[in-house]
Amino acid sequence: MEREEKGREAEQEMELAFDLEEWQEGLKLGLSCALQELLEEHDEVYAISLVLTADLWAVGVQANTKNFLLEQAGSVQNEDYLYYKYAEEEWGIDEAAAEIFEDLTQMLQECLSENSDLFTDENYDYSEAFQEFRDQILASSLRVFREFVTEGEGSRHPEISWNFYVRELFEAADMLELYRMLNQDETRRKEFASILEL
Repeated sequence: MEREEKGREAEQEMELAFDLEEWQEGLKLGLSCALQELLEEHDEVYAISLVLTADLWAVGVQANTKNFLLEQAGSVQNEDYLYYKYAEEEWGIDEAAAEIFEDLTQMLQECLSENSDLFTDENYDYSEAFQEFRDQILASSLRVFREFVTEGEGSRHPEISWNFYVRELFEAADMLELYRMLNQDETRRKEFASILEL
């Protein structure tokens, strides 16, 4: 995937005071704890997403249950059912492994604050350096998440729909490519494509 390749290049070029290995280990732990917590505390979890903001100011896990989905959508026949099924903004759970993801968020925020001059240009727009750092974080996060879902603990739960969601960044085609990478179920893939109008 082109995004992953760009991220690897950025990893080699960037020399910021950001411990990428610590980030990856923290993310692995956070995903593991979040999955365990979600399955222990909630019935019928059907979807889990690793969510980052495009400005890298926050990272966390969002999830939903079949019961909450039906509360939101009303019924499976509702024309908005698939929207509620796949729209992270409408989901009911966003506090899984909260302390771990707060620490990861703090790591990002500290790096962004310490490098604010480097990460914005004279017009206060994101600089090339910020975009390279973001590519690095996204590529690293996607590798960890993909391994967790396809080879790790997540692979033992094919009933769960997995997604890597970065708000206000990816185009629809990128979102579909990521979803297909993380999910083998063809029915869910088609449903996801339909809400993206692809």
